[in-house]
Parts: sequence; C-alpha cells; structure tokens
Amino acid sequence: MHIENSSHSKQLQQCRLYFAAGEFSQLNEILLPLLDKKVPEALLTKADFLMQQDANKGIGFLLQLAGENIAMANYKMAMLLYFHPELTLDFNTYLEQAYKEQELPAIITCVYLAYADKRTDFAQSLLLAHAEFDEIRSLIAALGLGVDNKKIQYIKPDYQAFKRADHSQKHLKYINKDISLATSDHFLNTFECAWLKCRSQASLEPSMVVNAVTGDKIQSPVRTNQFSQLVPTLSDWILLDVEQRIAKLIGLPMSHGEISNMLYYQQGNEYKAHYDFFHPKDPGSELAMQDGGQRVRTVLCYLSPATEGGETYFPRIDEKLDGHAGQLIVFDNVSKQLAPLPLSLHQSLPVISGEKWLLSKWFRLNETSYKTNLIELNL
Repeated sequence: MHIENSSHSKQLQQCRLYFAAGEFSQLNEILLPLLDKKVPEALLTKADFLMQQDANKGIGFLLQLAGENIAMANYKMAMLLYFHPELTLDFNTYLEQAYKEQELPAIITCVYLAYADKRTDFAQSLLLAHAEFDEIRSLIAALGLGVDNKKIQYIKPDYQAFKRADHSQKHLKYINKDISLATSDHFLNTFECAWLKCRSQASLEPSMVVNAVTGDKIQSPVRTNQFSQLVPTLSDWILLDVEQRIAKLIGLPMSHGEISNMLYYQQGNEYKAHYDFFHPKDPGSELAMQDGGQRVRTVLCYLSPATEGGETYFPRIDEKLDGHAGQLIVFDNVSKQLAPLPLSLHQSLPVISGEKWLLSKWFRLNETSYKTNLIELNL
C-alpha cells in the first residue's frame, strides 16, 4: 500500500535534486510552469523548499494552501503539526478537513490514531465505511474483518478526540547484557502490523547481502527471503511515527537510521548465521561505512511469526526468540568502543510452516543519507 501517484512526480523529484544541489535556475525551469498551472503537488513542493529555507515562510505558505483546500495541503499541515508538537496549532482541525475531502492518507491516519487510542470499534467502523478504496479493502482483509461485516456499526468521527498516542509505558526487557539484547512486547499494535505488511507487499524482491570484498549488495544462498525498502513519502505518517518511537525507545536519533526494510519469509526461507556490523578487516567495509559509519544497533519488529520455525537465534549466547506479533527485538552489533561483538552472531532459522514478516531497522554511529528523506518531509 503506497499512495503516491502523480504524473508530475518525476519532474518534482528532479526539482528536489536541483534544490539540494543549489541549481535554482534549472529548478525554476521545471517548477514555475507547474506552479502557474497550480498543480497541487508542485505547490506542496514549493512549501517544502520554503520550509527548508525559512520555516516560518514555509508554514505560512502551507497554511495558505490548506485554507484554499489545495489537495493534500490540510493532510500535510496535520502531519507537520503532529510531528512538531512545539508548534501551537492543533493538528486535528487540518486532519478533519482532509478526512472530509476524502483524502485516502487522512482516512487511514484517522483509523491509525483510533487504533492507537484503543478505540477499536470506531477504527473498524471507519475502515468499513470507506471500503470503496482498494487500499482500505486490503487492510480490512489483513485484519480479518470482512468487507460485509454487519456486526460493526458506523460511528461518526469525533475529530477533536484524535490525539498523539501515549507510548510512555513502552519499555525494554533485557535478556543478555553482553550484546544488550532486549525485547519490548506489544510495541506495534494489530493495525500497525497489518498496515506495514500491506505497505510493502507490492514491492517485495529477493533479499541481498553485502559483499565483504567489494561492499556491493548481492544475492546469496545465505539469505533466501524477500525484502522491501520502505522509503517514506508524504503518505507514510504511520511509518514515520513507528520509526520515531523506535528511535526514542533505543535512544538513538532517527537521522542515524538506515531506510527501514520489510522482511518476508515463506516456507523454507532463512537467513543463515551472520553479523550486521561491518568487519574492519573486510575490504568492502570502508565503502559500506561511508554512509553513517558502523552499524551499531539492530532493531527487528515482528509483524507476524511463522506457524513453525523461523525463530531469531543467537547461537553464541544460545538465545532463541520465537517472536510474536508486535514484539520489538534490539541488540548491539559493536561495543561502546566500536569493537565488533562476536556474540551478536544471529540467524533467522528456516520457516517450517506458515510465513514470517519482520520490520528491520539498522542504526549507524553517525547521521546517514536517510536524514535527507526526513528533511524533505519536514521532520
């Protein structure tokens, strides 16, 4: 489920590249004609550029677009305010308008916030009320609700009741101190697990490993599952909220993260014993560490475990984690002195039956190129 469909998207992506490079004359050649036509995506892109140059001007322009009901402007304003609580405006008002405009990301966000607030009946009623959208139907199926469920009655939205979810009770339970192996149960709720699976299904491809000699990514029998990179866009309010919570829980900035990966294992798939750190003696490590340095920490979130098999196993400390839906696992790959931790050797055991879904997130010592994605989304 990836709601990003614009005939102008390639042109606007080129504009972003020109903006980052400071090539403003080339940027204007593409952007100005689109602005003259009042193309909504171009207007929102201008708001992003203004925000990176002068936050007040950018916010003011976005407020103007929201007041004119430019497509996705109210949703974008709501998202900005949600992730920046230091701003004094209330995100609910803008989310309400985007919902009333039947903007799909706004509808899904309302469902998400209702689930996070444990208003499950309300959340499910919103889903069933918008089953005309293919993406919503996919979520309904993933949640096992059934499109024609007559037991769920429609509940009219109370927009002012939407609030930031309280995750203050989330904590880590430590299992092994040598690699700081820890878990957090119920870190993700049922809806988040379903949404993340739907978000990635269409873009799954064979998984890769890093070649120790060249630093390139290659296919290998060591790793036989599929994966999908989750590059965040404006529609990814949920993904960004999950990533922000992960970063807060483990005590590292979001900007130190790599792009999140979705991992999918079918029967017989596995990932043999491996390390996530880049070994200093491997010729390819220098290239691999150019973007953010060493991989210091690994986070895995179970969306759904296999029926049998598929455990995450640490052979050198003899810890086998079955995992359950919503559970987070975190461990260190290197010591505080950045020495590789041999005890962090781990593997995904072969799936015997069923299928296994994981969200994986690696964190580096320093900021990574992922920061560019966050800046473009005004985070």
